[in-house]
Amino acid sequence: FQQEVDPEGRKVLVLLLDNAGWHRAKDLQVPPGLLLLHLPPYTPELSPAEPVVPLLREAVANESFPSLEALQERLAERCVYLQEHPEVIRGVAGFGWIPEE
Repeated sequence: FQQEVDPEGRKVLVLLLDNAGWHRAKDLQVPPGLLLLHLPPYTPELSPAEPVVPLLREAVANESFPSLEALQERLAERCVYLQEHPEVIRGVAGFGWIPEE
């Protein structure tokens, strides 16, 4: 991540993480210039990913699927759609502090 964003190492990068247990590696070596900042517990409104979850749910709401693979396929199709239509995501997760490309 740091090599992609700041290969010269001139910036201090802050990476926001939620407090999920899998974001807490005991032996993680964080390179200089990268700061991991964990969001406070029970604050989903601060996580940019949280408002996107309903966009995924609406693709599968009130439906049953014959298999897990069928469910995964539908969700994958929805992810492709959202990737191709960033304005939909910006509409729900357009936080002012997220830089635009």
